Amino acid sequence: MSELKRHAIEIVKEVKEGEIVTETFLTPAFLPMKVVYEAIEVYAEIEKNEQRAGTDIKKEKELYTRVMDFVANQAYGGQFTPDDLFSGLHAPDVNNVLFDQVLFVARGVQNDFTKKYLAKKR
Repeated sequence: MSELKRHAIEIVKEVKEGEIVTETFLTPAFLPMKVVYEAIEVYAEIEKNEQRAGTDIKKEKELYTRVMDFVANQAYGGQFTPDDLFSGLHAPDVNNVLFDQVLFVARGVQNDFTKKYLAKKR
């Protein structure tokens, strides 16, 4: 089997005197199709939530919890925890980062960060 498509995520591990220490993780070399099915469900929830846009804060927080759990445990196979995402993603970027991860699993779309990161590793 040829090299399989992977995705990356960068998580802040700590901030030391204004310097940010990050760690980058790659999805496992193989993601089974059952993970795609869950990603499609999560993506549908994201789209439904966008239509409600801020009308139900409790549901929005529950969605973030579900997305973080999916990304940590399904997309990345438990290499980090949902709490690592909760504490290690930069707040203004969180929507783009998390939803991009779901989109990768559901549709196979790699972002520019991943493409550059993988190119450096080769």
